[in-house]
Amino acid sequence: MIIFSSLDETSLMLIMQVLNAYEAASGKLINKTKSAMYLHHLTHMEVVSKVERITGIHRNEFPIIYLGCPIFYAWRKLEYYQPLITKVMDKMQSWQGKLLSVGGRVVLISHVLQSMPMHLLSAVNPSKYVINRLHKLFAQFFWSSSVGGNSRHWALWNTLCMPVEEGGIGFRSLHDVAKALFSKLWWNFRTKPSLWSSFVCQKYCLGALYFLVPQDFGIDETVQNVHEVTLDGEWDVDRLFEMLPEDLAVHILEKIKPLLPKQVLDVPC
Repeated sequence: MIIFSSLDETSLMLIMQVLNAYEAASGKLINKTKSAMYLHHLTHMEVVSKVERITGIHRNEFPIIYLGCPIFYAWRKLEYYQPLITKVMDKMQSWQGKLLSVGGRVVLISHVLQSMPMHLLSAVNPSKYVINRLHKLFAQFFWSSSVGGNSRHWALWNTLCMPVEEGGIGFRSLHDVAKALFSKLWWNFRTKPSLWSSFVCQKYCLGALYFLVPQDFGIDETVQNVHEVTLDGEWDVDRLFEMLPEDLAVHILEKIKPLLPKQVLDVPC
């Protein structure tokens, strides 16, 4: 379990009181030697000492692995995802030496190897280098049935990821999978109210235009959907300037393209 807190002494003491109450009620003790606190690497040592004194828990360094996903800040490094790559390689090693047909390798790649990164890709966004590394391992196994095989690759991996009717094998490109999973995450963020979506919205998003428009600016509350301010798939410029302050209307015209056709409403499908 991860507990988020400020470095305020009162907050830390209240958290410890709750944990002590849990221990008294359940009869279970929290093993502080197996627990750790994580702070930014530039945190002053006096603050670190204060937190350790109040909580009795020692500091540890990022990254950490939580539910199979690396938790870190700053740059995404390949070493953070090495456990996944090692897991894939170990699985391939277990098949090495077996007489596998091309069809058998296709099944193993499609249903086993490509399924292993799904949990990670649904939660974090690894760098392209990590995904390309996985693709390289898949391709080596497909063409040589081994890890690090040197057999000639008669087609690019992107070609193998094309549908069968277009000359491919039908493998999934993990780049496309990652994009689809993050689109789903974004859709859940925008359409399903939750504690997580509320926190992310408050921290990173500006919110609805309704709350950005000055109170003394008249708002047409009959307009509920984007398609109502478009004409033939493009913005209705006059309508935008009529409804919004000039700076907001200009920002929309320059930065945002209407993606929905006129007949489609802005509702979840």
